[in-house]
Amino acid sequence: RNKLLSLNGRHVRDVHESINLFSILSAGKNYKLSLNSSGKFNFEEIKDSESRPCKIIGKKSQKKGAIQFNLLDGTNILSKEKLNVGETIYINKEGRILSRVPLERGNECIIIAGKYSGHKGKIEAKNTGIIQVNLKKDDKKVSLREESVFAI
Repeated sequence: RNKLLSLNGRHVRDVHESINLFSILSAGKNYKLSLNSSGKFNFEEIKDSESRPCKIIGKKSQKKGAIQFNLLDGTNILSKEKLNVGETIYINKEGRILSRVPLERGNECIIIAGKYSGHKGKIEAKNTGIIQVNLKKDDKKVSLREESVFAI
């Protein structure tokens, strides 16, 4: 078998394998699945395929002090780092954490759900479960649920 396609560093075995938001598809060149400003999916050609962003949606304690982090794209990783639900982590092909971006004031973000899906902005304020984002395109402030904001 030819191994022409790889998804997030792993060879694709099944043609029905799903591609999630910010996944990296390699087919001769590297492409990242992202959202455009109208909320539609599109592939962007990228040069660096070493890391990809993932949002933490859950965590569980494991044996020997390890923590299992559940990510938005369905993957799980084990680590001893202190991270919070809602933060974005950049992971490499082997699943190692390279850096983190907390969901806090002043960080850049992209909206991944709802009316403003695909819009980019800057986090202005964060309350319990609600995040206020200043949109770049329209230069207006919107209040959104924490689940629909992805720090980048």
